[in-house]
Amino acid sequence: MGWPRTVTVTVGGVDHTAEAIDSVYLQRGRRSYWEGMPAGLGRIILTDPSVRPAVNEVCTVDIALQAGTARVFKGRVQAVSAQYDPNVGALVTLDVFGPLARAGRRDQEATLPQQLDGPRVAALLEDAVAQQWAEQPLTQQWGQVDGSATWADYGIDGSLIDPGLYTLEALTQVPTSTFGALAAASFSGGGVVYETGDGRIGYADSTRRQGASLGTPVTIDASLIAARSGSATARRDDIVNQVILTWSGGTAIYNATDSIAEYGFTTREYTSILDDADDADDLAERLAQLQAFPQADLDGPFLVRLNNTTDSLTDQLLQLEINDYISVTNIPTSVLPAGTFYGFVEGLNIEVTDLAANVEVFASDERFSIYNTRWADVPDTLTWGDTNATLQWQNA
Repeated sequence: MGWPRTVTVTVGGVDHTAEAIDSVYLQRGRRSYWEGMPAGLGRIILTDPSVRPAVNEVCTVDIALQAGTARVFKGRVQAVSAQYDPNVGALVTLDVFGPLARAGRRDQEATLPQQLDGPRVAALLEDAVAQQWAEQPLTQQWGQVDGSATWADYGIDGSLIDPGLYTLEALTQVPTSTFGALAAASFSGGGVVYETGDGRIGYADSTRRQGASLGTPVTIDASLIAARSGSATARRDDIVNQVILTWSGGTAIYNATDSIAEYGFTTREYTSILDDADDADDLAERLAQLQAFPQADLDGPFLVRLNNTTDSLTDQLLQLEINDYISVTNIPTSVLPAGTFYGFVEGLNIEVTDLAANVEVFASDERFSIYNTRWADVPDTLTWGDTNATLQWQNA
C-alpha cells in the first residue's frame, strides 16, 4: 500500500515532525488552464512545539519515497497563531506561503525593453523575488553563510526559465503590479509561471508541454479516483467564437465561422502585450478555435487516496510537478467519450495525516497546451527514429 510514509516538517531548521498533528495541508498551482498562477499555500498544525516557530522562517515538508525523499513544499511562514486545548496543550497553526508570494508584495519599478516572453518573465522574477543585500539579517555572521554560495544563488534559478518564442512590447508604464506583469507575459507567450516542490520558480513557455507530451505520462486508473471528484461538463456558456485581441499595434479579430453559424456570435475581448501582428493573429485564432464548440472536459480535482495505491504510483504522485504529463484511463465513455484523458498538471493539493493521505490533481486537457508542431517545439535530442515512421508533415 502507498501509505503511511514518513513526513518531515522542518521550520527554521528545527524538526517539528513529532509535533505535527492531523493537518498538514499543502497547495501549489492553479485549478484550471485559464486561471492565473497564485502563490503556494501550506497550513500546518503543531501540538505543543518545543520551539515556537517565527514569522518569515523557512518551512519545508518532505515525504519518504521507496528510495529517498520528495520535497513537496518549501516556503516561508506568513502567520503563526496559537490556541490552548486542555486535552492536547498548545495548538500552533502555521500559514506558509510559497516563493511567488514575494512577487505579490512588490511592484515592478524599472522599465523593460521589447523582449521575448522568457527573458521578460526572468527580469520580472529577478526584481521581485531575488534577495537583496538589505534583506540579509543584521546579526548574520559570515560563518553562518554557506561557504560555497555565490551572490547569484540569492537570485532565481535561470535553468527553470524557458527562452520563449513571442515578442512582447516594452514595459514603460511603471511602477506596475509584478503579478499583473507576469500574468500578461505568460498569457501573451502561451506559457505558465509556476512553483516547484523544492521552493523554486520557473517559467514553462509554449514549447515545454509539447515536448513533455512525447514522453510517457503518469497514469492513474479511474478506479483509484475518489467518487465524484472528477466530472466532465460541456457548457454553452464556455463557447467563444469571436475573439477580439488587443496587442501593441491595435486589435486582431478572428471569427470561428462554423461555430457562429450554429450558436450565433459569442464575443470575448482579450488583452495581450504582443508586439508582432502575426503573433497576435495566431493567438486570436487559437483562442477562438479552443472555445468554438462545447467539449466535455474532465475537470478536477482528481482525488487519489494514497492508502489505496501502489507504492510505485504513490512515489509518482508525490513527485508530480506543474506541467507534468498525465493520463487517466478506463473512464466510462458516458462520462468521457474517449475513455482516456490526457492532460497536464496545473495544480496539486496534498493533505497528510498519521493514518491517511490524499493527493488532489488539477489538470487541463492536452489540447490547450499542444500547438501545431513547429521546429521550435521539437526537443534537441529527438531523433527521426523516435517519431512515427508513417507520420506526414502536414499531420505533425
